[in-house]
Amino acid sequence: MTKFASTQLTDKLVGDLTTQNSMHIVRNGYAAHIFISNNAGSPLFHYTVHRIGSTEILHWGQEASMSEAQSAVDELLDSKT
Repeated sequence: MTKFASTQLTDKLVGDLTTQNSMHIVRNGYAAHIFISNNAGSPLFHYTVHRIGSTEILHWGQEASMSEAQSAVDELLDSKT
């Protein structure tokens, strides 16, 4: 796994949801992981947020669409500045 400096100011996206089932976003010393599950045929987009270098999950949730999950993650990461 690639480590990012905690002073990273721009997003780093790792993964392409068209070919993989997850995405990582790194911003302001925090990392978010969005992943897809297909329960009963309907995809759910789960996310977790943690400080880089820590295993403690600070926030988690799920949304019905990728754009909703990305918006939730963006709001959480922006609040950490």
